[in-house]
Amino acid sequence: AGYTDEGNVSLSRPSGSKVDDMVAYSFAIAEEEDTYEPITFQEVSNSSKKDEWVHAMKKEMSSLKRIIIRSWLINHLVRSW
Repeated sequence: AGYTDEGNVSLSRPSGSKVDDMVAYSFAIAEEEDTYEPITFQEVSNSSKKDEWVHAMKKEMSSLKRIIIRSWLINHLVRSW
């Protein structure tokens, strides 16, 4: 199965490839989806989805804090054993 990229170049899978058609389909769909993610906090501040992004950032920071604390505890326990 072949497809055309943005530059109208026809692309196709090499013969004998084990790539599943579902993967190619997923990539094609993902390109059509609005997958924009702000990179800077200023972009978040200017976004119409500001509240959602701030909530996601807080959730991610909380998760990272838990990981850091657990890593520190494990490291501390191993060293003191």
